[in-house]
Amino acid sequence: MLDILTDFNSKVIFVTAINEYAIKAFQYEAVDYIMKPVDPDLLRKTVEKVIKQGKTQKEQILLVNEQMEGDNKPSTKLALHTSDKIQIVDFSEIIRLEAMGNYTTFYLQDVSKVLVMLHISLKC
Repeated sequence: MLDILTDFNSKVIFVTAINEYAIKAFQYEAVDYIMKPVDPDLLRKTVEKVIKQGKTQKEQILLVNEQMEGDNKPSTKLALHTSDKIQIVDFSEIIRLEAMGNYTTFYLQDVSKVLVMLHISLKC
């Protein structure tokens, strides 16, 4: 079904009894891959992750809108896209960056690290 949808812009959770679909799940950037029989706690955590991502994406949209409609002052915030969320950080929180291949680790003042992968999408 996902193969025939164009411009699919939703979150996908694969729930299956067949291991073979794991690679396909990664191709569609699935939020999670749950094997049957379904563990209710795991499913609940996955749905919570999707809800949290949605809230973070709304925050990012507000940030972009603020920049587009604002007084053209430079932004002080950066949206970091991780494997499971979008984290908004203030530039002043960033201590240093470390790059390796397609990955960049952002080291923050609160001693946390955020790993970001460069995503390249080519359409022909």
